[in-house]
Amino acid sequence: MMNQEQEILHTLLRELDQICRNNNLRYILSPRLAYNAVNGLGMPANLMYGMIMVAESDMERLRLALSSTGLPDRAVESMADSDRFPGFYLRYVDRSTLCYRLSYGRSFRYPCLGINIYPMYSLKKNPVSRMTDRFLERGWLSLQDTYQSVFSWKDYAAGAVVWLMGLRGRARLGKSIYYRLVENRRELPGSLLFCEGSGPGGRFSHEMIAARTEVELEGWPFFIPRDYGDYMEAAYGARAGKKAKIQTPSWSVVTSACVKGEEFIYQIPDTSGIVRKRRALYLRGEQIRQGREYVDECWELLRYLEKGQNIVNIVQRQKRRIRNLWHDGDYRRLERVYREYHEFVKDSLSRNILLRPDQELYEIYLDMLRHTGSFGWLKRILAVSESQKTASGQ
Repeated sequence: MMNQEQEILHTLLRELDQICRNNNLRYILSPRLAYNAVNGLGMPANLMYGMIMVAESDMERLRLALSSTGLPDRAVESMADSDRFPGFYLRYVDRSTLCYRLSYGRSFRYPCLGINIYPMYSLKKNPVSRMTDRFLERGWLSLQDTYQSVFSWKDYAAGAVVWLMGLRGRARLGKSIYYRLVENRRELPGSLLFCEGSGPGGRFSHEMIAARTEVELEGWPFFIPRDYGDYMEAAYGARAGKKAKIQTPSWSVVTSACVKGEEFIYQIPDTSGIVRKRRALYLRGEQIRQGREYVDECWELLRYLEKGQNIVNIVQRQKRRIRNLWHDGDYRRLERVYREYHEFVKDSLSRNILLRPDQELYEIYLDMLRHTGSFGWLKRILAVSESQKTASGQ
């Protein structure tokens, strides 16, 4: 039986499958998802294993299709539209959720639960063009907010060049590198297909994505290669089964199905400072000892935000009643409706946290405080709101 987070990932997978079928786009499940589907294990416990692989020539078409779905709380992220995205792949996310990876800092615009979409591509025959592509990609990755990667002098040299190129605009540079890689990594007939990065690495034949079969994962049919054994061996080597079984959740990932990622990040204004501190700890070999302390702090903050979000949802469900009481000027009854939310706000101000319902209900709440004489609390709320805006602007 799936938990909430796994259900969200499965929903995203189903949406991707439907979009790919409707647009005649070729995809296969990642080796680990394929292993779970074939062996009837369901969605993996590690939420980072939500991955599919697509033919590189279909990657841009898929990105455009995902961008135009119009589905609520959905977004697609890549180097083409983000100035810190860590790699040549796509990420399809549910914006109403949280998946904050402490190892990646500000790399993702939407720190939410999502599916990674990795391209299967060919290397260009021209060695100069191939080396240039690799140099730009290596330089881009060395500038990201990841603290765990150990970079070589070649990475830092490439990073320095890419940093200089990005002085005219980092987002603009990311888009130009993305489209260069899209153009230069088309599949070549008869050549091996590569898939690398933090995803399902390996070298694969064209037949693995051309000759596909369907297999059910949690009751929904998805595509995997017909030659499943060769596919797993190409991804994991001779001991594919034993390696694919390892699905331990990462201790450095904070997840939630009811707190929005953007709201969570909004409460951590000094994200760049946190990344610098964690990288310093990692380089000194103190990652596990002190890194765990920060993970515990993040989980504590998450549980507190979940509690607040539940209270906000209760207020949100009474929107019509609140609006009617406000129009009637019945501030005493409004005070009773907002009582639980107001108690949470008073407690959260000491943490410099302020959770709001939608803008209309928030404005009514502030107006209620004015009419009930709670000017002290009103002043503190406005001060915290202003400080949050200032911090997020930095």
